[in-house]
Amino acid sequence: MQTIYYILFEVLKRWYLWTIPPAIAAVFVYTKTADFKSFESKSKLQFELTSDENLTLNSKSIKLFEYGFLFSDVIEVARLQHVTQRIQLRILKDGVGDKRYFDFEVDENLYGPNEIINRIDFLIEKNKLLDMQRPIDVVILQLLEKNGITPAAVESKIKISRIGSSKYMTITAEDKLAKVAYFYVKVMAEEWTQEYKNEIGHQLTGKRIIIEETTNKAKDELDYLLDSLRNYQERFNVFNVEASSDAVNERILELQKMLGTLSKNHAARRRAIDYIKHQLEVKKDYGYANENQDLHEQIIHLKDSLQKLKLSREFDQFKADQLPFDYQSNLENEISHLESRLQNSLNETIINTTYDPSATKQSIVSDLVVLEIEYEKEEAMIPVVKSQLWEVKSEGKRLVGIISHVDNLKHKINTKEKHYLKLLDKLNVALVLEKDAGKDLFVIEEANFPLKPKSSKRMLLVIGTFMGGLLLIIVAIVATLALDKNLHKPFQFEHETVISTVAIVSGRRHKVNKIIQKIPKLNQFIHKRCQKKNKVLDALERDVIKSIRKQVLEIDTNESGIILFNYVRSNKMQYHTVKKLYDFLRVLGVETLILYANWDLPDVDFEDAPVIGNSYADVETATASGMIDLSKYAASPYDYALPSKWFKMLKRLKEQYKYIFILPPPIYQSLEWKEWMDLSSDLYYMYELHFPFNEDDAKNQNEMYESHLNILGTIITEDDEY
Repeated sequence: MQTIYYILFEVLKRWYLWTIPPAIAAVFVYTKTADFKSFESKSKLQFELTSDENLTLNSKSIKLFEYGFLFSDVIEVARLQHVTQRIQLRILKDGVGDKRYFDFEVDENLYGPNEIINRIDFLIEKNKLLDMQRPIDVVILQLLEKNGITPAAVESKIKISRIGSSKYMTITAEDKLAKVAYFYVKVMAEEWTQEYKNEIGHQLTGKRIIIEETTNKAKDELDYLLDSLRNYQERFNVFNVEASSDAVNERILELQKMLGTLSKNHAARRRAIDYIKHQLEVKKDYGYANENQDLHEQIIHLKDSLQKLKLSREFDQFKADQLPFDYQSNLENEISHLESRLQNSLNETIINTTYDPSATKQSIVSDLVVLEIEYEKEEAMIPVVKSQLWEVKSEGKRLVGIISHVDNLKHKINTKEKHYLKLLDKLNVALVLEKDAGKDLFVIEEANFPLKPKSSKRMLLVIGTFMGGLLLIIVAIVATLALDKNLHKPFQFEHETVISTVAIVSGRRHKVNKIIQKIPKLNQFIHKRCQKKNKVLDALERDVIKSIRKQVLEIDTNESGIILFNYVRSNKMQYHTVKKLYDFLRVLGVETLILYANWDLPDVDFEDAPVIGNSYADVETATASGMIDLSKYAASPYDYALPSKWFKMLKRLKEQYKYIFILPPPIYQSLEWKEWMDLSSDLYYMYELHFPFNEDDAKNQNEMYESHLNILGTIITEDDEY
């Protein structure tokens, strides 16, 4: 959210960028369109897309006999070179002839108006393009170009559009003269419809010829097949092949069914005769057999036993509690067993017992005689049926080839006849469409003669220009700010750093523009306003330096107090901030020593700082508060003395001074800050705005953070020169 607010604030701060240039552009458009006036003529056309499935060989919408004309194809017809040139020629004809809409001068020393008009009529009638090998055509082309009637001018003048997704189209033209706009639309509508009619007529004629040739060929093939069938039937004297084939097939099925029935009955009677003869030979007594006496006695005994058990079951129901628990179930099982034995005995008696032996044997013999008679009849009929079946099958085999050939010819005739009728139908449709070629594109509203100019869009153009420029510049500013890798605000730095911010020091002050300085009264007013604003900024800076002083005074100087002000890049804000802090400490009488070792800015404006020395020897002998300038040479602390000597000297200086401020060269200029860091006890990381925070910055910060120093925080600065 802070980023969004920052971008909005920066866009508003640059108001002059996105207001002044669009305003200038709007004023320019306004002045250039002072005479912006035009007349508009319009004509409306209707287009009916031809679609008839009976016209194409593949039974799909013809797309004008193969691909069809979509709306874009119709538009392309209007853009053909023939159409554009005919419009040019008709304009030229009016300009050198009737001069109702145009007035062109003709050099009669070359060709007169009548010669030019005759040549134009010939080109339009024959639908030919200009031939640059003919001198008169060269003169015509020069006249067209001289008067601005070029193909590009014609195409730019006329606009063709479709009304939504409907089948209606409009032709519009604009011009400063009403009659010119009217003439353009009128000529365009006439030439467009005529060219479309020519295109469609040419295509339909070609397609009609192809379909007509295909239809005639199909008719010849059909006649040939009909003659072949007729000759074949006359040759074999077979005119009703279907009836003959059906009769043979029915007779074969009838004989096969009869033969099957005879064979089945014949075999069944043979088995029946054999069985009856066997029974007559084996069985002697057909009455009641003596051995069945025992069976009869057994049946009587079983009936008596069953009766007794049933009576016992009824009697025992009154004393069921005195009987064993399984007595009743055992009794029921025994009754069921006796009933089963009794039923089996009765069945056996029924099978083996007859009551009229003589009648039975006589009936069996009579049936045997009948069976033998039928058997003999079937024995005689089977060979006869087989003989007839063989003769019918032989006749069927003879007709197979004839029937197959006739059926094949009839199938071909049927297929070819359907194909011929389909082609004939397509040919009829093609003839109708060829006759009506181009009538599906027609004018429904003639070109109107504009009586007054169309409403001006001048203000709309002016406003659109201003708004377009405004939005374009704002988008460019937003994109520049969003893609800018430099850190312009403290919150952007907070997202990157590991050392928190403790203060923000700005050296920026309001100044009077050099142009305004040349205007006395305005200069005086702006100068006072800048002074007022700068007072507010000075007070804010004092508060910030005092907050740094408060943090410094809270340091335990017994353990530390040697503060390193590590700056990333060179500018005067490093010294400016430390000098302000020094002044505030001197007000309190705090002894402070500044070691200025930034050799990258050796001639910085020291702002009347008390310089008490400018060499390492002065450091060794320093006793009063002030600054020792070591920026004359690009030397590190270890170029002056060994670390052990520095530690002894700094220990002595700490007895004299409560704080020692060290200003090393910037981090981006050398690695000497690491040596100065070894000699320090506390650290301020100083980062300037309007520069990127890259991987090296993050790496250096981590090294400082992990060192032995007491990290006091980050002081963010902003140079006045930005």
